[in-house]
Amino acid sequence: VLAAWETASGAARERFVLMSSVGVTKREGFPFKILNACGVLDAKAAGEAAVMAGSQAGAYDYTIVRPGQLFGGPYDNNYYLGTLFQLDKDAATQDVKLARGDELIGDTLRATLAEV
Repeated sequence: VLAAWETASGAARERFVLMSSVGVTKREGFPFKILNACGVLDAKAAGEAAVMAGSQAGAYDYTIVRPGQLFGGPYDNNYYLGTLFQLDKDAATQDVKLARGDELIGDTLRATLAEV
């Protein structure tokens, strides 16, 4: 992805924004160890490291966004599971909490994340 971005943007690169996941730096602890059973958080950590290294080599800034568990439809294939587990119970909550690093934990409304 970085190589494609660098090729497409040429010298006009200013900031790279990467969508990652909460728990990337805490993937050995609970509950993130379970979430990382197939290596998803390991792969995201490798992506983050590549962006950081590329930033130093390519002289551009970067932002890593680490949203929590996503909730709020659409449930194209899982409508009944979404209803059963009340995944939209907090859909009116659209707050965005910001912090440095990987310190926050919680859920993220899909619609709010899309606005970021």
